[in-house]
Amino acid sequence: MTESPLSLPLDWNTDAIVNRREAFYAATQRAFVPYQTPQIFKRGSGQYLWDQHDRRYIDLLAMNVCVSVGHAHPAITEAVAQQAGQLQHSTTMFYHPVPAHYAEELLATMPSEHDWVVHFTNSGAEAIDLALLMARSHTGNIDFLSMQTAYHGATFGAQALTGISAFRHNVPQLTGIKFVAEPNSYRGVYGPEVEPYLDEIERVIRLETSGALAGMIIEPVQGYGGIIAMPQGYLSGAFEQIRAAGGVCVV
Repeated sequence: MTESPLSLPLDWNTDAIVNRREAFYAATQRAFVPYQTPQIFKRGSGQYLWDQHDRRYIDLLAMNVCVSVGHAHPAITEAVAQQAGQLQHSTTMFYHPVPAHYAEELLATMPSEHDWVVHFTNSGAEAIDLALLMARSHTGNIDFLSMQTAYHGATFGAQALTGISAFRHNVPQLTGIKFVAEPNSYRGVYGPEVEPYLDEIERVIRLETSGALAGMIIEPVQGYGGIIAMPQGYLSGAFEQIRAAGGVCVV
């Protein structure tokens, strides 16, 4: 009888890890490796990571902003272990107090002048696809604006809104997506001032769309685009134009 691979002990040898990754990962997940020497992390605590040789690093990426309170946070670890020991998953077909309480606590952080509700998703890309679908359904419009250096995910809708060519597959993308330059205060194509970037939004709406928008999506702080914070006045100026064209604003 062949022994199941899941019963094998973990092999922390670098060559073994690289070979398994090359053999069993899809090419789309093997491709994005932004370093020459394979980087392997074995454990983490707070803002620190340790590799398989016990060398310590500071995690300035927060694992692509997925670890917002640090690695192995004791409160998170305890809560996950406790819940997994009781019930690992309850679909929204059924009722459970934990997600309902979480929704209430989350909405308590939002501005009080609106009646907010929550739609839980499994990932950022799924949330982007949902936002695109909701915007087009709500407004009845198709055209959508995004940024040239935006990254929103690898699903069909999120990829269409991604402006970075390295993350766009060579297949027909969703139609109706228009891109504008990001207001990069350091290396922006129009320099550090906000007005030229707002002028470009006006030009794109006027020349490249029907004039009726479904919406625009903006990262208040761009991630893959270079950790670029939107400068003062850009969000309000951009969203004023989007709303005037009938669209909704997605952040």
